[in-house]
Amino acid sequence: MLAGFPWHKYSETMAGLPIRSNALAGTPARSASSLTGGYRRLAVMIAGISGALGLLYWFPPATSWFYPPCMIRAASGLYCPGCGATRALHSLLHGDLQLAAQHNLLLIALLPALTTFVLVQAVSLAREGRWKNVRIPGFLPALLLVVMLVFAFVRNLPFDWARVLAP
Repeated sequence: MLAGFPWHKYSETMAGLPIRSNALAGTPARSASSLTGGYRRLAVMIAGISGALGLLYWFPPATSWFYPPCMIRAASGLYCPGCGATRALHSLLHGDLQLAAQHNLLLIALLPALTTFVLVQAVSLAREGRWKNVRIPGFLPALLLVVMLVFAFVRNLPFDWARVLAP
């Protein structure tokens, strides 16, 4: 270690670029390279999401060989909470909300929250060069797990009214 170096004035971002803290203003002073790194990460994120959505748009899950089958369905014969999600996203990309809801209603219900989360992260990445630390209430993951388990249970019931949820 360098003796006498003011390590307390520096912190690291996700990319490992040093950011000198500005004690007078109370905010970190960002260098141009760290902002470029944020835009670079944002561009990679956008390219990855766009590539995946483009692949899903042009190659339907029902007829393409490279989409993985559901392991839970293959092992047990039961629908998991995610069964039909790929087909639902494909239908959404083609503008068919009704068919998307028939494939996986839970995904359609959770998609606005997921999209908002991704957009908040993208804006934070572009502006600040790092992911936003989102505080999630402690009950929310447990609630989501319960909703997913109930959804999986109900969509596998042998009644006509429950088959509406099956993909």
